[in-house]
Parts: sequence; C-alpha cells; structure tokens
Amino acid sequence: MKIIKGKDIALKINEEIANLKQQIKNKDTKVAIVRVGNNGDDITYEKSIVKKFKELNINTQLETFTTNVAQEIFIDTIINLNNDDDINGIIILRPLPKQIDADLVARLIDHDKDIDGMSYTNIARLFTSDDFGFVPCTPQAIMEIIDYLKIDIGGLNVTIVGAGMAVGRPLSLLMLNRKATVTTCRTLTRDLVKECSKADIIVAAAGVKHLIKAKHVKENAIVIDVGINVENDKIYGDVDFDNVIDKVKYITPVPGGVGSITTMILAKQVFKAKLIQEQNKKEV
Repeated sequence: MKIIKGKDIALKINEEIANLKQQIKNKDTKVAIVRVGNNGDDITYEKSIVKKFKELNINTQLETFTTNVAQEIFIDTIINLNNDDDINGIIILRPLPKQIDADLVARLIDHDKDIDGMSYTNIARLFTSDDFGFVPCTPQAIMEIIDYLKIDIGGLNVTIVGAGMAVGRPLSLLMLNRKATVTTCRTLTRDLVKECSKADIIVAAAGVKHLIKAKHVKENAIVIDVGINVENDKIYGDVDFDNVIDKVKYITPVPGGVGSITTMILAKQVFKAKLIQEQNKKEV
C-alpha cells in the first residue's frame, strides 16, 4: 500500500504509552499549550492535541496571547509553568513573533517539562545522540514512519524541505545519526527541483501548500508530508498529493499522516516527563 496511514503507527505508540502508565504512581497528568496569535495552522494542531489528550485522560491548559504580547509577559508565563507542580509538560507552538527572543525561551523552559524538545538541554542531547531527553515530536514521528517501513536509511539521499527548529534542523540530525546523506533546503535554495529529484526520501516541511509536485519527485521515492496549511477550513499538505501519487513508493496523506503520529509522540512524552518528575522528587 503506497499510502502510509498514521493510525497504524499510532497503535504501536499507544502500547508504549500503556507501558509508561504502569510505571507512574500518580495518574493525573496535565499539559500547558502555549500559543501566540490565531494562525489557522496552529489552531488546527492545537485542537488535534487537545482531542487526542482528552482520549488519553491528559488534562490540557491553554495559554493564548495576541501577536503583540510583550516578551516580559510571555516569559513570566513560561516561568510560572515551570514552577507549577500540576503541569507535567509544556508545548510552545512555533514560530514565535519577532519581539519574543526564542533563544531566551529555549534557555528558560524546564527541560524536564519540555515535551516538544525545544530547550537547549534537549537540543544538546539530540546533537550527541543521548536518548534521555525529549526529541522534537514531529521529527520523531517521521523516524517512527521510517521504522514502520523497516527502511535502513544508511547511505540514502534524504532531502528535507524546510530548515526550522521545530522540524527541519532536528530531523536532519536524526537522519544523520542513522548515517543518511542529508540535504536541507530553505527559501534561498537555488534549485529546489534539482535537490529534491535526487532524493530517495523527501520530507516536506516548508509550510507552503502543494509546493512539492511530480517534477520534484524521482520514481519510487518516499515522500513524507509534514505540512498543515489551512484554507477555507480545509487542510492541505506541502505535497500536491494527487500530482505525485503515481511516482512514489510510499507517501503520507494530509490529514491522517504525520500529524496523527506526532500527537501520539507528544502524549508518550507527557508520560515520560511525568515519570522523570516523580523520580526527581524521590531523589530530593
């Protein structure tokens, strides 16, 4: 089957969640989702998280701000969430507006609550292949797809379209750790068709509706679409699905692909965080 459905992979992650739950004493879990502005893509993602977490009995607390929020107010909120013992995980939807120093946020967020892997501590752990920390959830979801397909990516050409801190950059490290040959493209890439058409695996994470078309894809390539682009209440991916389906070996749909796996990874990392926090209390 060419189309990789996220729900099939999510079942495996659900088993891992059940195992983590057995190790936790206090089953009450709560996650804060921090969003700035009313970007449709962010709201769609937020809703999918809240829905999945409700199914798994994870409570959610929404912290929303207008796009002109002062950095001081935003930072105070993150510090308060760090210090709130009822909060087990913090998700900050990115990118943040220019007036907020994302580097400062990455330094301040509690790395034991940073379930989406944006803190400097967790980034360093990713860089050094340390499994103890939290990997950004969407890149980890993509690696789950690779594992599901039982593909050894060592030596394969992987082109990642998008170089953001939430997906592109951490994913390139995960792929490099598996000995893939990685090309990361961004807005200044001179010839996107050339860079993509040599790839055995294309990951589209640019946030541009239907950016990747048949001309970008070589025969029997694997195409993983991370895009969430909302237009008139309909969700579109970064890949023109109908245009490329006949050329690919495997492809993820939007919706129903990477996103559904990502929310399960987030849930798994909530329970992992809860377990770490309980262990830390024991040590104190």
